[in-house]
Amino acid sequence: MKPDAILVNTARGKLLKSFGVLQEHMHAHREFQAFLDVLPMEPPGEDGLISSWRQGEDWLSERLIINPHNAYYSDMSRMDMRRDVVETVRLALYDGVFRNTVN
Repeated sequence: MKPDAILVNTARGKLLKSFGVLQEHMHAHREFQAFLDVLPMEPPGEDGLISSWRQGEDWLSERLIINPHNAYYSDMSRMDMRRDVVETVRLALYDGVFRNTVN
């Protein structure tokens, strides 16, 4: 990737070959940033990049953000999901509106 790119991965962890490749690129290019919602290996094992991130090392400060893919789980999100399901079914049964249809 370009030295000043920003990698954002919220899709599939396997899109990133390994933490080692990311660590090398981040060391070589101080302006490169990565924001990860998924990881190549979950849960992550013992790894240099993960250890550096967990320890809050300065060279990664504000350049590497790792957020668990299930971060949206909360009491409020569960209520929202249930409400959305009921509303979707109600719309389909009573109003004939199928808002989640994929052609």
